[in-house]
Amino acid sequence: MGDGYNFQQLKAAILALSQAADLEVAKKEWRLVDISEADEPETCLCGHFPIIELCTIANAATAKSVDVGNVCMKRFLGFRSDLIFQSLKRVRADLT
Repeated sequence: MGDGYNFQQLKAAILALSQAADLEVAKKEWRLVDISEADEPETCLCGHFPIIELCTIANAATAKSVDVGNVCMKRFLGFRSDLIFQSLKRVRADLT
């Protein structure tokens, strides 16, 4: 990952919270459970700061959950959470 995103740091953090020791297997343990926008900028597991668009993911095998940034959610799990955040912004801009 470029632009301040450290994939090795993200991988190590995810594996530490997973039952599996292999990232490809560990990915299958994780599910998106919530999205939110932080009131104050936060730091992603990958070390990127600031992040505002948060994705809460939970591990079915370990029952652990963690917030990651929108970009890492897309790159890590391949889930297009950016589309959800774009939709929310459009709705806020025009409630009709």
